[in-house]
Amino acid sequence: MDPDLTSLGTDQAARLAERAQTWSHVDEIWISPARRSQQTAAPLVEALGAPARTLDWLLEVQGPDLEGKSPEEVRAAFHGARYRPREQWWTGMPGGEDLRGFTTRIVRGMAQELGTLGAHREEEAPHWRGLPKGRRVVIVSHAGTSGVLLGHLLGVPPVAWSWERFRLGHAAMAVLRTSAIADGLIFGLHGFNDRVHLPKRMHTI
Repeated sequence: MDPDLTSLGTDQAARLAERAQTWSHVDEIWISPARRSQQTAAPLVEALGAPARTLDWLLEVQGPDLEGKSPEEVRAAFHGARYRPREQWWTGMPGGEDLRGFTTRIVRGMAQELGTLGAHREEEAPHWRGLPKGRRVVIVSHAGTSGVLLGHLLGVPPVAWSWERFRLGHAAMAVLRTSAIADGLIFGLHGFNDRVHLPKRMHTI
């Protein structure tokens, strides 16, 4: 399934883009190939005037095919997956993407992108070397993808339910910045679930 944005989602994206006009320079925008991400990013790309790239590895974790299922059947499927025994969590939903594989896909994708800039992370600590100073990237993706990315960049051990650890609303922002520590850099969380561009009636998750 690859749905379009709803009319509410389109309005949320437009308000985010309006806010983006006040941001300082952005070097690049990375976008998931999912249709809803592309539609969210379109007004943002126009507002920022920054180069944009679609990166396949940013795609959200893939669930089972629920096309044609009733809302009750969909809710039952997610409810059943949520309350399985803990040891079954990493396998993902039956018929969907394995969550260990999903996490590996995101981590490797980020490592490859930062590697092209000459950066790498030391495994013993959330400590990065070679990150270019002053570079600013905007990523338009999904709850699960963002959860894995945030945990990885902050040096938090991965969990299968990354989207529950870092709960971001639709068209909300998380802001990471680097700080110099010893002879490298670490990422710090400087803003999370920022939705000041949206009135409360438009807060969704």
